[in-house]
Amino acid sequence: MFYIQIKGGIVVNRSVTDEPLSPEWIEAAGGDWVQNNDDVQIGWSHDGKAFSPPPRGHDPEPMPDPVDPRDVKIAALEAAVSALKKSGVLTDAMIEDGRA
Repeated sequence: MFYIQIKGGIVVNRSVTDEPLSPEWIEAAGGDWVQNNDDVQIGWSHDGKAFSPPPRGHDPEPMPDPVDPRDVKIAALEAAVSALKKSGVLTDAMIEDGRA
């Protein structure tokens, strides 16, 4: 059996039991508890008659494709070579001759 605790029109707790909840337990736990066999979850609203899920937020951004660490190293090396060429420390001739 599923019991749902409602405070201020919002589901704040769920309890799953094999036996019905005793009135003493419900009183000690506080709030309004109702038996419910639906898939009601914490955070849903209750208007006194029916439960409603919370409004959907924005869809999460898609996860970026995984980055191969080797690609990161290659990009760093290409940037370093480009910077050395730009500063005149390294030339294409040096690279071709294997001096670099």
